[in-house]
Amino acid sequence: MFCFKKMSLPLWVVCLVLSSVLFMINANSSALASEKEVAFSEIKVNKGASAPDFTLESLLGDNISIKDFRGHLVVVAFAFSKETAKNIENYRSRIFSDFKDKGVNCIKIVHINKPIFITKKFILKKMRREFKGEEPLKYLCIDWGGSLDLDEKYGVKTKDAPTLMIIGSEGRILYGLQGFFSEDSLKKVEDEISTILKVGENAYLGKSATASKKHINIGVTRIMYHPSFIWTDRGFKNALKEAGYIEGKNVTFTFQDAKADPDIISTIANKFINEKVDLIHTMSILTSQEIVKLIKDIPIVYSMVMNPIDEKVVATMGPTGTNVTGVATSLCALEDHWHIEAQLKMYIKFMPEAKRWGTIFNSGRVNSKFYMKELRKISIRMGIELVEVPVTKADEVKKAVESLMGKVDAVYGTPDDLMMSSFEDIATVCNKNKIPLFGGEIECVQRGAIAAYNLDYFLVGYKAGKKAIKILNGEKPGDIPSDLTKKYYLVISPKNAEKQGLSIPADIKKIADKIL
Repeated sequence: MFCFKKMSLPLWVVCLVLSSVLFMINANSSALASEKEVAFSEIKVNKGASAPDFTLESLLGDNISIKDFRGHLVVVAFAFSKETAKNIENYRSRIFSDFKDKGVNCIKIVHINKPIFITKKFILKKMRREFKGEEPLKYLCIDWGGSLDLDEKYGVKTKDAPTLMIIGSEGRILYGLQGFFSEDSLKKVEDEISTILKVGENAYLGKSATASKKHINIGVTRIMYHPSFIWTDRGFKNALKEAGYIEGKNVTFTFQDAKADPDIISTIANKFINEKVDLIHTMSILTSQEIVKLIKDIPIVYSMVMNPIDEKVVATMGPTGTNVTGVATSLCALEDHWHIEAQLKMYIKFMPEAKRWGTIFNSGRVNSKFYMKELRKISIRMGIELVEVPVTKADEVKKAVESLMGKVDAVYGTPDDLMMSSFEDIATVCNKNKIPLFGGEIECVQRGAIAAYNLDYFLVGYKAGKKAIKILNGEKPGDIPSDLTKKYYLVISPKNAEKQGLSIPADIKKIADKIL
């Protein structure tokens, strides 16, 4: 019989043993890294297959999933030791820097077998010291003990070196490479990313439906000019481009503007019929209503339509059995109404202590005066002080925002043409003075704002484009259900926040629809 007596080893002995074990592990990893550092090779992956989804916690405490990155390319990097984990950070930082304007992200997954005598807390603390700064920690996830079998699911055969896989905007596996970071291995990965962005994912996979089809002609129409329709059209075309439909190469867009005259829509419909377009994209209620009435044998994808059933564009949001499908919105863009109260409530969550909010507006525009009247009422109701600066010309904007510095805690971008036209100048002033800037349109985040809370018109068009691709690839429009876009989208930029002296709360990051 064996009996166990309570051990009473001094703490320094336990620490010495633990340190020795960790040293040997890291030493082995370092030796392995130095041996493999130069070599890299492409690996065989199941190209075109759906990437297995997962949910892992990042070192910042956020839940990260593959599905969070739909609509963008993402590089998933696997590491199985401390050295490989540090090595893939070299890939991440360079890819993020080189493709920051293309929306390409990188998720790092580190497989850790936790010894029973070490706590997770200890390991996480050690890793946070190794990977300093928000960006390296943001998408670094731990797969404890390989509990999700991601190496097996993704086909990672060798664990001696970092493994990188490129996942497409639709969640498909596109490319794989294994090897320690070098300029050559980075160039290979970035060349593949550039090729995918240039030719589209279907063409890259060799599955482009356009290869065996005639040149495609798509009719596009809107009721009138409005910025929302510009962004919707861009989103639509971007979706087709990703699928290999390149304007001027294998697709032509026949564009028609009704110029706010409903009587012109029948002429537009006849033009589409006479030119025998392959598909029609309608933007706005009136154009969609009329085109659907007049054309029954050409596939129609509508967008920017509020209440499509009530407006008799479709009879159901499900499959219609007709030639029509599309994407509905919960707001009417032509009302040009930014929901100021909803936006301010959201922005105050970023900095609850902020009591003085600055803004500028065009005192010569009736529309701007109307919104300022609304904003004043809402500010009083919400218990915040509004500091206003009127302008009448674009060259007054920069001086106006400079005059707010030192007087306000944050700047809010009202629905004003002069403010929007000079948004980069406003962002530059806010960056210099560490004053947080919040925008009204989604595009403001790309132009320097910390956040924007509004309808994403680009995404509306992108979703409509995805439906068009299904039709061009052989599906019947009547078999494809309509979609309803979310009322508001929250887009944030931790990078812009850092420039403006603000750390975005973790709970805000969790609810953000997009992080740039």
